[in-house]
Amino acid sequence: EMPNNSPSVRNSVKHDDPKKFLKVGDDNLNKAFSATFSNVARRITSREETDQEKLARMKFVASRLRFRAEEAKKRIRQRRDLKMQTLFFPNSRGRVAWDVLILLILGYNSFQIPFDLIFIGPECQFGISEFFNLIFDIIFMIDVLIVFNTAYVDDAGFLIKDRALIAKHYLRSWFFFDVASSIPLDRLVCFTGKMDSSLRMFKTLRLLKLSRLMRGVRVLNRWYAVSTAQSVKQWIQVLQICSAVVFAAHLCGCFWRLLIDIVDCQIPAGEVPVINAQCRCTTQNCTQWNWLQRFDPVLAQSDGRYTSKYIVALYFTVITLGTIGYGDVLPANDIERLYATLLALMGAIFLSFCVTALSNMALVGNRTDKAVQGAIQDLEHFLAHNNVSRALIGRAHRQITHTVKQAPYLVHPAIDMLSRRTQNEILEQITKESLGGAPFFADLDAECRAAFARVLRPQRIHPPELLVKQLDTIYGLYFIISGQLEVMDIKEEKPAHVLGPEKLILGETGLVPELDLSYAIYTIRAKTPCQLLYMTFDDFHAHIKPWFPTVYKAIRDLAVGLVELLPRSDVGEARRRHRELCEHRTRMLDAQRELVAAQARRLRHQRS
Repeated sequence: EMPNNSPSVRNSVKHDDPKKFLKVGDDNLNKAFSATFSNVARRITSREETDQEKLARMKFVASRLRFRAEEAKKRIRQRRDLKMQTLFFPNSRGRVAWDVLILLILGYNSFQIPFDLIFIGPECQFGISEFFNLIFDIIFMIDVLIVFNTAYVDDAGFLIKDRALIAKHYLRSWFFFDVASSIPLDRLVCFTGKMDSSLRMFKTLRLLKLSRLMRGVRVLNRWYAVSTAQSVKQWIQVLQICSAVVFAAHLCGCFWRLLIDIVDCQIPAGEVPVINAQCRCTTQNCTQWNWLQRFDPVLAQSDGRYTSKYIVALYFTVITLGTIGYGDVLPANDIERLYATLLALMGAIFLSFCVTALSNMALVGNRTDKAVQGAIQDLEHFLAHNNVSRALIGRAHRQITHTVKQAPYLVHPAIDMLSRRTQNEILEQITKESLGGAPFFADLDAECRAAFARVLRPQRIHPPELLVKQLDTIYGLYFIISGQLEVMDIKEEKPAHVLGPEKLILGETGLVPELDLSYAIYTIRAKTPCQLLYMTFDDFHAHIKPWFPTVYKAIRDLAVGLVELLPRSDVGEARRRHRELCEHRTRMLDAQRELVAAQARRLRHQRS
């Protein structure tokens, strides 16, 4: 009989069922030793299992369970990754490009829908304009599906990526408005063939599409929420104000033309009122009297020339809203005068609102710039008073400018007066761009990121500035946002390798006292302009370690593993040089100590 530990048997056995003899995979071997294996099988299954065999079987079952668990996790990750691949993010390039397309279409619709309904009138002829309207309706229906597959930021500032929550949030907010404004109901009215009886419904359904403009408001608000640069936010606010002004002028101009159809003012033919018109005609020969007839009778009587009529109406609206009033286009009856009065009042309020909003944006920027310039001037005066070189003053100027630009809350101490929750939310929004560039902060929760942001200081270095020099004491942690750093070899002769943002953290070895590496082993310098975030060990131990111990443990384990990966020769050479440096630092003190000890010994000898 072949022994049970034979390679042929051991390699071909499959532990699928412990109650049956394990099958042999080689058919030729089965045929040659079928009887022998049958005897072995009966012998194994007939006797009781020993403790060692039970332990082996349990280990095997456990390994199979672990294997199946890993396979299940892998399948879950694959399904999750597949879902994430089809999920859009608010600030992704594809989503932003789609939002730009939606804004352009909304700009066209905001002009085209009122203009066609008031100046041209409803028509069911399927021309070029209606073809584009149908294409735009399809695009808006596709946008509804895209919103169902777009992550959103909730009120707490978290990015929600769960599709069930996304659908629930959309259904409770703007879903029905978006669907109602996307379906081409006006085309369905035309297909019924009863255009004369459905004229009012056609106009109503066309005006319903103006609710699409709320999508544009939501897009701009979403851009404003996810944007971190103050300049971008200001441009978004300017775009919102300008869009509101242009649309209000366009809508008021169209309504000014609509008054001609609403107010049927008839006067006797041949009578031209000088100041006021009595909309009363008792004869058969009557003519219509309105502001357009008063301005240009030929233009008023023409069936076409829609562009000229629109320009005149828009011209009157703009000069009235701007409180200018040249007096060439005048209202011709009481209803038109009442509308002109309301338009002038609304224009004064609207104009003051726009001026106030723009001045507030400029004032906020001026205050921040003033605080930044004040901090820079104070530093420059201090350095110049102490005879610091101009090159070093220029470097300090660049660094403090970068610091207050990336962390403007440092020059606004009033933030400390706010509640902790409010501070965290403000710091999360202010530092989203700077912290977002470091992979270390990608998976941290908002509270932990805010705790880091409170003590982090932005820094910027240019080639060939040194970040740390060999044997320099490490006082804190560095996080690379952008750029590349060169790590020199132990002899400081040539670069050994390059570090980029993928390097999660620098200086972690100095955080662990047990490693006895509170100094830099290698010299690190800038290869390209680098943006970094710096945190002192004192701030880490005071603000991070007590409240987030798992973060400290992860950094400590990372530091221990990193030291194990370093060449032992480099670590030994660095330790030797550090001992020499420490001995050199205390050489004079040691000599003085030995001199004092020798004098003390002589004094004791004399006394004895």
